[in-house]
Amino acid sequence: MEQPTTINIGNVSDGALVEAFELKLREVLQNIADPHTPATAKREINLRLVLRPKDDRVQLETQFTCTAKLAGLIPWRTFRESAPAQSEFLLRMKGAPGQLPQIALIEADGGKWRLDTIASVATWLREALPASTIIA
Repeated sequence: MEQPTTINIGNVSDGALVEAFELKLREVLQNIADPHTPATAKREINLRLVLRPKDDRVQLETQFTCTAKLAGLIPWRTFRESAPAQSEFLLRMKGAPGQLPQIALIEADGGKWRLDTIASVATWLREALPASTIIA
């Protein structure tokens, strides 16, 4: 009878679990370094491991998923001196085989970005022109 193998995170799925985690970690770190994302936004890496033991309670099958939740991009909709408003978008793609896909980027915040942008510009103006009356 074979000796059971000691299982650790490095040998689950022949090392694929660690490799998948390292790829997602690199993706998250690149997202943090990207100046077009909010600096302090929370990012997540989720690792899920499912173990299915065999009847002999010695052998088992493993299955894992590793996903990352990144910070969204910040679009610039105003001048660079004021902070950009962050908003959500919906990306839709459709196409037929052999054709280029049609892509649509749809605003998904109900126009909240406009109010946030007005507030951001007003804040910048108050700081840049303290002696002026700002109506915003």
